[in-house]
Amino acid sequence: SVIKELPQASGGHYLLDQDVPFYAIALHGLIPYTTPALNLSASYELDVLRAAECGALPYYRLIAEDNSALKDTDMNLYSVSYIDWRADIQNDYARLSAVLGDCANSGIVSHQKEGELVTVRYENGQIVYVNYGDEAVTVDGLVVAARDFAAYKEAGV
Repeated sequence: SVIKELPQASGGHYLLDQDVPFYAIALHGLIPYTTPALNLSASYELDVLRAAECGALPYYRLIAEDNSALKDTDMNLYSVSYIDWRADIQNDYARLSAVLGDCANSGIVSHQKEGELVTVRYENGQIVYVNYGDEAVTVDGLVVAARDFAAYKEAGV
């Protein structure tokens, strides 16, 4: 009923010069999928941007205890205490839901990258802009802050 931890990037092969989220393009609107565990990411901010680009639900691996509860155990996890992540989780869900909520059941019809700006179009007319750059950009009259994302709904779709 859901694909957990769908890869959002390539394996980093040296022949590839950019990532195209083929899984997301093929599956969006057919079955829900999540990001890899964001709280275990080496590049958290970048992976939240990738979630917006891929239309993925944010996912976290968490425990109810303090991180120290795993000290001297076979569990090789860090940064998993829910208390430490609660505010970030609420913020991520709110931000991603605001731009992706209307297109949860829509397929991706277009994925384009121009410089540091990625434009993802959905069949319901929703357009998601993801700015990976260090400066704000303006597109369709919408300002997309640096290292942020925003959505635009096409009229009449």
